[in-house]
Amino acid sequence: MNSPCICICDETKPFNLEACQFYYLTSIKKYEGAFDDRFHGTLYPTWSSPEYRFHIISEWARQRLQVENRVNCVYLEGYAYGAKGKVFHIGENVGVLKHMLWIYSIPYVEVSPTNVKKFATGKGNADKAAMHESFHKKTRINLRERLTPDKKDVANPVSDIVDSFYLAEICWNALKKEN
Repeated sequence: MNSPCICICDETKPFNLEACQFYYLTSIKKYEGAFDDRFHGTLYPTWSSPEYRFHIISEWARQRLQVENRVNCVYLEGYAYGAKGKVFHIGENVGVLKHMLWIYSIPYVEVSPTNVKKFATGKGNADKAAMHESFHKKTRINLRERLTPDKKDVANPVSDIVDSFYLAEICWNALKKEN
């Protein structure tokens, strides 16, 4: 919920970073804007309640998915059942997003966080640093240094960009198997 990210790839091209566009929300002004012509950060609008925040996120996602890109399938990261913190807020947020996808007839597939991590690193319990390391090796882009050089550890929005990249690759692979 802090920095949701969407990775949209051109399925007619081989899967790589150049075929992808990334869109993320951020509440930190310095992460707003675009870089490398493929990473686009939008500053979170002000919200007055959790419900309005969930609406903002789902409407932002719909604009990227349907209006700007005409996406016909979405892969979502599923619930992390061992998560702690605002798990009910996360569940409500995802529920609003799924409802929006249903209203606009955008099919989606859920992939467990464990499967995303295993796909990216070979380990289902990989941490954010291992995920970023895998992304860095694959793309030759060090997002942490590029986007959050003031942070020692991998944090948002970097970790969400990395997760979305691997979800997009999982989706791309599934579409290629169907065809």
